[in-house]
Amino acid sequence: IFNKPKLRHWLKTDFERDFSDNSKIILLKDEFLDSDFLYKFQKSIIKKLKTVNIKFDNAFNDVVDNEINDQQNFIDFSNEAKAIWENKYNVEEFEKFCNIIEQKLKNRRLYKLQVLSGYHMSFSQNSCNFSVPGAGKTSIVYSAYAYLNSLNDNSNKFVNKLLIIGPPSSFKPWEDEYEECFGKKVSSFRINGEVPVNKKRETLKGITNEDFELYLITYQSVPSLINELLIFLKKEANKVMLVCDEAHKFKSLDGIWASNILNLANWAKSRIILTGTPVPNGYEDLYNIFKFIYPERNVTGYRPDYLKGLSQNPIQSNINQLINNIKPFFVRIKKSDLNLPDFTEHPIIKN
Repeated sequence: IFNKPKLRHWLKTDFERDFSDNSKIILLKDEFLDSDFLYKFQKSIIKKLKTVNIKFDNAFNDVVDNEINDQQNFIDFSNEAKAIWENKYNVEEFEKFCNIIEQKLKNRRLYKLQVLSGYHMSFSQNSCNFSVPGAGKTSIVYSAYAYLNSLNDNSNKFVNKLLIIGPPSSFKPWEDEYEECFGKKVSSFRINGEVPVNKKRETLKGITNEDFELYLITYQSVPSLINELLIFLKKEANKVMLVCDEAHKFKSLDGIWASNILNLANWAKSRIILTGTPVPNGYEDLYNIFKFIYPERNVTGYRPDYLKGLSQNPIQSNINQLINNIKPFFVRIKKSDLNLPDFTEHPIIKN
Protein backbone atom coordinates (compact mmCIF):
# COMPACT_ATOMS: atom_id res chain seq x y z
CA ILE A 1 0.00 0.00 0.00
CA PHE A 2 2.85 2.37 0.86
CA ASN A 3 4.04 2.47 -2.75
CA LYS A 4 0.71 3.69 -4.03
CA PRO A 5 1.36 7.32 -5.05
CA LYS A 6 -2.23 8.27 -4.28
CA LEU A 7 -1.96 7.04 -0.69
CA ARG A 8 1.47 8.60 -0.18
CA HIS A 9 0.21 11.96 -1.48
CA TRP A 10 -2.98 11.82 0.61
CA LEU A 11 -1.22 10.96 3.85
CA LYS A 12 1.43 13.62 3.35
CA THR A 13 -1.21 16.21 2.52
CA ASP A 14 -3.67 15.39 5.28
CA PHE A 15 -1.40 14.07 8.01
CA GLU A 16 2.12 15.39 7.24
CA ARG A 17 3.98 12.46 8.75
CA ASP A 18 7.32 10.72 8.39
CA PHE A 19 7.75 8.07 5.65
CA SER A 20 11.40 7.26 6.28
CA ASP A 21 10.69 3.57 6.88
CA ASN A 22 9.50 2.11 3.58
CA SER A 23 8.25 -1.06 5.24
CA LYS A 24 5.42 0.70 7.02
CA ILE A 25 3.53 3.95 7.34
CA ILE A 26 4.23 5.79 10.58
CA LEU A 27 1.47 8.14 11.68
CA LEU A 28 2.43 10.18 14.71
CA LYS A 29 -0.34 12.77 14.81
CA ASP A 30 -1.84 13.18 18.32
CA GLU A 31 -5.37 12.75 16.96
CA PHE A 32 -4.60 9.06 16.32
CA LEU A 33 -4.81 8.54 20.09
CA ASP A 34 -8.51 9.36 19.83
CA SER A 35 -10.87 6.48 18.96
CA ASP A 36 -13.26 8.75 17.07
CA PHE A 37 -10.39 9.98 14.89
CA LEU A 38 -9.29 6.40 14.18
CA TYR A 39 -12.84 5.52 13.19
CA LYS A 40 -13.03 8.50 10.81
CA PHE A 41 -9.57 7.68 9.48
CA GLN A 42 -10.63 4.13 8.66
CA LYS A 43 -13.74 5.31 6.84
CA SER A 44 -11.73 7.95 4.98
CA ILE A 45 -8.93 5.66 3.83
CA ILE A 46 -11.38 3.00 2.62
CA LYS A 47 -13.35 5.63 0.72
CA LYS A 48 -10.26 7.17 -0.86
CA LEU A 49 -8.71 3.85 -1.87
CA LYS A 50 -11.69 1.81 -2.99
CA THR A 51 -9.64 -0.41 -5.29
CA VAL A 52 -7.02 -1.33 -2.66
CA ASN A 53 -7.47 -4.28 -0.32
CA ILE A 54 -6.70 -2.69 3.04
CA LYS A 55 -6.40 -4.75 6.21
CA PHE A 56 -6.32 -3.44 9.77
CA ASP A 57 -4.94 -5.39 12.72
CA ASN A 58 -7.13 -6.69 15.53
CA ALA A 59 -6.16 -3.98 18.00
CA PHE A 60 -7.14 -1.29 15.50
CA ASN A 61 -10.42 -3.03 14.71
CA ASP A 62 -11.24 -3.39 18.42
CA VAL A 63 -10.84 0.35 18.94
CA VAL A 64 -13.02 1.11 15.93
CA ASP A 65 -15.71 -1.38 17.00
CA ASN A 66 -15.79 0.17 20.48
CA GLU A 67 -16.15 3.61 18.91
CA ILE A 68 -19.02 2.44 16.71
CA ASN A 69 -20.78 1.00 19.78
CA ASP A 70 -20.12 4.20 21.73
CA GLN A 71 -21.56 6.33 18.93
CA GLN A 72 -24.64 4.13 18.69
CA ASN A 73 -25.14 4.33 22.46
CA PHE A 74 -24.89 8.11 22.26
CA ILE A 75 -27.46 8.18 19.44
CA ASP A 76 -29.84 6.06 21.52
CA PHE A 77 -29.24 8.30 24.55
CA SER A 78 -29.82 11.42 22.40
CA ASN A 79 -33.12 10.07 21.13
CA GLU A 80 -34.28 9.38 24.69
CA ALA A 81 -33.29 12.90 25.78
CA LYS A 82 -35.13 14.42 22.83
CA ALA A 83 -38.25 12.38 23.59
CA ILE A 84 -38.52 13.82 27.12
CA TRP A 85 -39.38 17.29 25.84
CA GLU A 86 -41.98 15.64 23.61
CA ASN A 87 -43.65 14.06 26.66
CA LYS A 88 -42.37 10.60 25.77
CA TYR A 89 -40.45 9.35 28.78
CA ASN A 90 -40.14 6.50 31.24
CA VAL A 91 -43.13 7.12 33.52
CA GLU A 92 -41.60 5.26 36.47
CA GLU A 93 -38.34 7.24 36.28
CA PHE A 94 -40.24 10.52 35.89
CA GLU A 95 -42.37 9.77 38.95
CA LYS A 96 -39.22 8.97 40.91
CA PHE A 97 -37.79 12.36 39.91
CA CYS A 98 -41.03 14.13 40.90
CA ASN A 99 -41.09 12.42 44.31
CA ILE A 100 -37.49 13.35 45.03
CA ILE A 101 -37.85 17.03 44.16
CA GLU A 102 -41.11 17.20 46.13
CA GLN A 103 -39.20 15.99 49.18
CA LYS A 104 -36.07 18.07 48.60
CA LEU A 105 -37.56 21.32 47.29
CA LYS A 106 -39.89 21.74 50.25
CA ASN A 107 -40.66 25.41 49.69
CA ARG A 108 -40.98 25.45 45.91
CA ARG A 109 -43.53 23.86 43.61
CA LEU A 110 -42.51 23.83 39.97
CA TYR A 111 -45.05 24.02 37.17
CA LYS A 112 -45.20 21.32 34.53
CA LEU A 113 -42.66 22.67 32.03
CA GLN A 114 -40.20 23.44 34.82
CA VAL A 115 -40.50 19.88 36.14
CA LEU A 116 -40.03 18.50 32.63
CA SER A 117 -37.00 20.76 32.13
CA GLY A 118 -35.47 19.61 35.42
CA TYR A 119 -36.09 15.97 34.54
CA HIS A 120 -34.51 16.47 31.12
CA MET A 121 -31.51 18.13 32.78
CA SER A 122 -31.04 15.34 35.32
CA PHE A 123 -31.44 12.65 32.67
CA SER A 124 -29.04 14.30 30.22
CA GLN A 125 -26.66 15.41 33.00
CA ASN A 126 -25.17 17.77 30.39
CA SER A 127 -27.67 20.15 28.84
CA CYS A 128 -28.65 23.69 27.91
CA ASN A 129 -31.61 25.77 29.00
CA PHE A 130 -32.42 28.54 26.54
CA SER A 131 -35.60 29.67 28.29
CA VAL A 132 -36.67 33.31 28.40
CA PRO A 133 -36.07 35.43 31.54
CA GLY A 134 -38.64 34.66 34.21
CA ALA A 135 -38.94 30.98 33.28
CA GLY A 136 -37.25 29.86 36.50
CA LYS A 137 -33.95 28.57 35.12
CA THR A 138 -32.29 28.69 38.57
CA SER A 139 -35.07 26.62 40.17
CA ILE A 140 -34.84 24.12 37.32
CA VAL A 141 -31.12 23.69 37.95
CA TYR A 142 -31.74 23.18 41.65
CA SER A 143 -34.36 20.51 40.90
CA ALA A 144 -31.88 18.60 38.72
CA TYR A 145 -29.15 19.06 41.33
CA ALA A 146 -31.48 17.83 44.10
CA TYR A 147 -32.24 14.66 42.16
CA LEU A 148 -28.63 13.92 41.18
CA ASN A 149 -27.51 14.65 44.73
CA SER A 150 -30.06 12.13 46.05
CA LEU A 151 -28.45 9.27 44.12
CA ASN A 152 -26.08 6.80 45.72
CA ASP A 153 -22.65 8.41 45.99
CA ASN A 154 -21.11 5.64 43.89
CA SER A 155 -23.46 6.46 41.01
CA ASN A 156 -21.78 7.89 37.94
CA LYS A 157 -24.34 10.72 37.98
CA PHE A 158 -24.02 11.70 41.65
CA VAL A 159 -23.14 15.35 42.38
CA ASN A 160 -22.47 17.12 45.68
CA LYS A 161 -21.10 20.54 44.70
CA LEU A 162 -22.31 23.39 42.55
CA LEU A 163 -19.85 25.70 40.79
CA ILE A 164 -21.62 28.63 39.15
CA ILE A 165 -19.80 30.86 36.68
CA GLY A 166 -21.78 34.03 36.12
CA PRO A 167 -21.91 37.81 36.44
CA PRO A 168 -21.53 39.25 39.98
CA SER A 169 -25.21 40.25 39.95
CA SER A 170 -26.17 36.56 39.81
CA PHE A 171 -24.51 35.60 43.11
CA LYS A 172 -27.25 36.73 45.49
CA PRO A 173 -30.11 35.30 43.36
CA TRP A 174 -28.40 31.89 43.36
CA GLU A 175 -28.06 32.01 47.16
CA ASP A 176 -31.58 33.35 47.73
CA GLU A 177 -33.13 30.85 45.33
CA TYR A 178 -31.40 27.96 47.13
CA GLU A 179 -33.04 29.04 50.39
CA GLU A 180 -36.38 29.47 48.62
CA CYS A 181 -36.17 25.99 47.12
CA PHE A 182 -34.62 23.94 49.93
CA GLY A 183 -35.90 25.90 52.93
CA LYS A 184 -32.43 26.48 54.37
CA LYS A 185 -29.46 28.73 53.84
CA VAL A 186 -26.70 27.40 51.61
CA SER A 187 -23.06 27.25 52.60
CA SER A 188 -21.65 29.36 49.77
CA PHE A 189 -18.31 30.82 48.81
CA ARG A 190 -18.21 33.92 46.63
CA ILE A 191 -15.05 34.17 44.57
CA ASN A 192 -14.91 37.89 43.84
CA GLY A 193 -12.76 40.97 44.41
CA GLU A 194 -13.80 41.24 48.06
CA VAL A 195 -12.03 37.98 48.94
CA PRO A 196 -8.22 37.92 49.37
CA VAL A 197 -6.43 36.01 46.62
CA ASN A 198 -4.82 33.61 49.08
CA LYS A 199 -8.19 32.69 50.57
CA LYS A 200 -9.60 31.98 47.10
CA ARG A 201 -6.70 29.71 46.23
CA GLU A 202 -6.57 27.88 49.54
CA THR A 203 -10.34 27.29 49.57
CA LEU A 204 -10.40 25.89 46.04
CA LYS A 205 -7.39 23.69 46.80
CA GLY A 206 -9.19 22.36 49.88
CA ILE A 207 -6.41 23.23 52.29
CA THR A 208 -8.71 25.09 54.69
CA ASN A 209 -11.17 23.70 57.22
CA GLU A 210 -14.09 25.33 55.41
CA ASP A 211 -16.25 23.31 53.07
CA PHE A 212 -18.98 24.74 50.86
CA GLU A 213 -21.75 23.36 48.70
CA LEU A 214 -22.20 26.37 46.40
CA TYR A 215 -19.24 28.14 44.77
CA LEU A 216 -19.81 31.35 42.81
CA ILE A 217 -17.23 32.86 40.47
CA THR A 218 -17.25 35.52 37.77
CA TYR A 219 -16.15 34.91 34.20
CA GLN A 220 -13.38 37.48 34.68
CA SER A 221 -11.92 35.55 37.63
CA VAL A 222 -11.64 32.19 35.88
CA PRO A 223 -8.35 32.77 33.98
CA SER A 224 -6.44 33.91 37.07
CA LEU A 225 -7.63 30.91 39.11
CA ILE A 226 -7.65 28.25 36.39
CA ASN A 227 -5.10 26.00 38.14
CA GLU A 228 -6.94 26.14 41.47
CA LEU A 229 -10.28 25.49 39.77
CA LEU A 230 -8.83 22.42 38.05
CA ILE A 231 -7.56 21.13 41.41
CA PHE A 232 -11.04 21.69 42.86
CA LEU A 233 -12.76 19.84 40.01
CA LYS A 234 -10.27 16.96 39.98
CA LYS A 235 -10.49 16.33 43.72
CA GLU A 236 -11.95 12.86 44.16
CA ALA A 237 -14.45 13.93 46.84
CA ASN A 238 -15.85 16.74 44.69
CA LYS A 239 -18.59 15.66 42.27
CA VAL A 240 -19.27 19.01 40.65
CA MET A 241 -22.18 20.31 38.64
CA LEU A 242 -20.63 23.16 36.63
CA VAL A 243 -23.10 25.83 35.53
CA CYS A 244 -22.44 28.68 33.11
CA ASP A 245 -25.05 31.34 33.83
CA GLU A 246 -25.58 34.03 31.21
CA ALA A 247 -23.47 31.79 28.97
CA HIS A 248 -23.33 34.27 26.08
CA LYS A 249 -20.40 35.70 28.06
CA PHE A 250 -18.10 33.01 26.71
CA LYS A 251 -19.38 32.36 23.19
CA SER A 252 -16.38 33.93 21.44
CA LEU A 253 -14.57 31.10 19.67
CA ASP A 254 -11.08 32.33 20.45
CA GLY A 255 -11.67 34.20 23.71
CA ILE A 256 -9.57 33.51 26.81
CA TRP A 257 -12.71 32.96 28.91
CA ALA A 258 -13.95 30.36 26.44
CA SER A 259 -10.68 28.41 26.31
CA ASN A 260 -10.38 28.29 30.11
CA ILE A 261 -13.99 27.29 30.70
CA LEU A 262 -13.81 24.59 28.04
CA ASN A 263 -10.72 23.30 29.85
CA LEU A 264 -12.70 23.10 33.09
CA ALA A 265 -15.59 21.30 31.41
CA ASN A 266 -13.61 18.10 30.96
CA TRP A 267 -13.47 17.58 34.72
CA ALA A 268 -17.05 18.38 35.73
CA LYS A 269 -19.50 15.61 36.58
CA SER A 270 -22.40 17.57 35.11
CA ARG A 271 -22.33 20.57 32.77
CA ILE A 272 -25.17 23.09 32.41
CA ILE A 273 -25.57 26.10 30.13
CA LEU A 274 -28.08 28.84 30.93
CA THR A 275 -28.82 31.65 28.49
CA GLY A 276 -31.90 33.21 26.98
CA THR A 277 -29.93 34.41 23.95
CA PRO A 278 -28.05 31.39 22.53
CA VAL A 279 -27.22 32.90 19.12
CA PRO A 280 -26.89 36.71 19.36
CA ASN A 281 -24.14 36.83 16.72
CA GLY A 282 -24.99 33.79 14.62
CA TYR A 283 -24.95 30.01 14.53
CA GLU A 284 -21.23 29.99 15.36
CA ASP A 285 -22.20 30.91 18.94
CA LEU A 286 -23.58 27.41 19.34
CA TYR A 287 -20.20 25.73 18.85
CA ASN A 288 -18.67 26.61 22.24
CA ILE A 289 -21.98 26.08 24.02
CA PHE A 290 -22.29 22.47 22.91
CA LYS A 291 -18.54 21.87 23.10
CA PHE A 292 -18.86 22.80 26.76
CA ILE A 293 -21.56 20.23 27.53
CA TYR A 294 -19.85 17.50 25.46
CA PRO A 295 -16.12 18.36 25.17
CA GLU A 296 -15.27 15.17 23.25
CA ARG A 297 -18.03 15.48 20.66
CA ASN A 298 -19.12 17.92 17.99
CA VAL A 299 -22.81 17.94 18.83
CA THR A 300 -23.58 20.62 16.24
CA GLY A 301 -22.21 18.40 13.48
CA TYR A 302 -20.45 21.35 11.79
CA ARG A 303 -17.10 23.16 12.03
CA PRO A 304 -17.08 26.66 13.56
CA ASP A 305 -16.12 28.30 10.26
CA TYR A 306 -19.00 26.56 8.50
CA LEU A 307 -21.44 27.69 11.20
CA LYS A 308 -20.24 31.25 10.71
CA GLY A 309 -20.75 30.91 6.96
CA LEU A 310 -24.21 29.50 7.59
CA SER A 311 -25.09 32.68 9.50
CA GLN A 312 -24.01 34.81 6.54
CA ASN A 313 -25.50 32.60 3.83
CA PRO A 314 -28.32 30.53 5.38
CA ILE A 315 -29.05 27.17 3.78
CA GLN A 316 -32.37 26.02 5.22
CA SER A 317 -31.68 22.29 4.90
CA ASN A 318 -28.41 22.67 6.86
CA ILE A 319 -30.08 24.88 9.46
CA ASN A 320 -32.75 22.23 9.94
CA GLN A 321 -30.04 19.59 10.33
CA LEU A 322 -28.20 21.76 12.87
CA ILE A 323 -31.36 22.20 14.94
CA ASN A 324 -32.05 18.48 14.75
CA ASN A 325 -28.48 17.72 15.92
CA ILE A 326 -28.69 19.91 19.02
CA LYS A 327 -32.37 19.37 19.84
CA PRO A 328 -31.82 16.48 22.30
CA PHE A 329 -29.63 18.65 24.52
CA PHE A 330 -31.56 21.83 25.11
CA VAL A 331 -34.94 22.95 26.35
CA ARG A 332 -36.59 26.31 25.92
CA ILE A 333 -39.59 27.69 27.78
CA LYS A 334 -41.02 30.48 25.63
CA LYS A 335 -42.72 33.64 26.79
CA SER A 336 -46.05 32.25 25.57
CA ASP A 337 -45.61 29.26 27.93
CA LEU A 338 -45.54 31.51 31.01
CA ASN A 339 -49.19 32.65 30.67
CA LEU A 340 -48.19 36.25 31.32
CA PRO A 341 -50.79 39.00 30.78
CA ASP A 342 -50.52 41.02 27.59
CA PHE A 343 -48.24 44.03 27.70
CA THR A 344 -50.11 47.29 28.19
CA GLU A 345 -48.46 50.57 27.29
CA HIS A 346 -49.70 53.29 29.60
CA PRO A 347 -49.48 56.96 28.65
CA ILE A 348 -46.86 59.04 30.41
CA ILE A 349 -48.33 61.22 33.15
CA LYS A 350 -46.69 64.63 33.32
CA ASN A 351 -46.95 66.77 36.46
